[in-house]
Amino acid sequence: MHSNERPAQPESNESNIVLRNEPRLSEHEVDQERNELKQELVPGIQEFVAVHPLTKGTEAQVTFFHTGVSSLVCKIETDSIQLVLKISLRAQPIQESVFLEAWSEAGVNVPQTHEEGEIKGQQYSLLEYVDEPALDELYTPEQLVEEKVYFEMGSTLKDMHEPNTQGFGRPNGEAGQYETFTEWLTTGEDIQEALQYVQSNNLYPSHADRIKQSIEVLLQGIGDESASSYCHDDYTPSNIFATHPITVFDPNPKYNNGLIDLGRSLTAIINSGYESSLVDKAMEQMVGGYFDNESYDKETVVAAIVLGIVWKSPYPHRTGDLDSISIFNQYLNELE
Repeated sequence: MHSNERPAQPESNESNIVLRNEPRLSEHEVDQERNELKQELVPGIQEFVAVHPLTKGTEAQVTFFHTGVSSLVCKIETDSIQLVLKISLRAQPIQESVFLEAWSEAGVNVPQTHEEGEIKGQQYSLLEYVDEPALDELYTPEQLVEEKVYFEMGSTLKDMHEPNTQGFGRPNGEAGQYETFTEWLTTGEDIQEALQYVQSNNLYPSHADRIKQSIEVLLQGIGDESASSYCHDDYTPSNIFATHPITVFDPNPKYNNGLIDLGRSLTAIINSGYESSLVDKAMEQMVGGYFDNESYDKETVVAAIVLGIVWKSPYPHRTGDLDSISIFNQYLNELE
């Protein structure tokens, strides 16, 4: 993680805290509520650092990371410690530590969670600071493919999906909101809102049948399963530290079938802006790592990608990122 440092004057009554910069605010209207919440949380962070047993009475520096829109993340540093404070901007708790623990028990490297709580009504996690860059910071797109990083990502994602739980969607206690995959796909608020947005805004008019067909493939292939996996939901090189082996961080925790999580990651590769040959190689590597180069049902994986495109389309469209819609449209064209 890196951020642009810009010294800021600390509050007079919290003179031991130095704000090295300020939270990055989005220029998009759709993110304005989160922008306001980020600004409201800054005094809460100062108070948290001022009274926390690990930092009270020290010269503590706070540096905000300028990535992501669904959480406010900063590094807290004193002469003796370095920690990451992550505050969710979502209305509902996301149980990130539960997912990190499940992945750790499966043998996957993740940052250690030191504690959790609330700051101004928002859930926070105090996490281990990993002093390594993210994969997309260390490697160029070409190097990610040359070094077969995507293969390792696919293999690691498969390990992350090995622990089983029950239910689908957001965690609701010890299970997901929806009892079965079919219930989630046909009534789940998040995916249904995305489907309705794509349809009402006519984003892919030539591919309505393909989208419908993909949903049917997934319903037939996964259907009424109640067992699910701990899914990252945003598994990309920007959310993985370049350690050996890689270290996974910053999930958007949801319970789902692992193929849906894989599809979202493959969708992110399609939308990466890489040239087409790199996209093809990166996708091939990730799929190869996930299935350990064994045979798999390609129709189901393609259906998961199509669902991922639907799921990921509303935000770029709302923010005027029509390049993403064009890229997704091109991929759908190539499927015909």
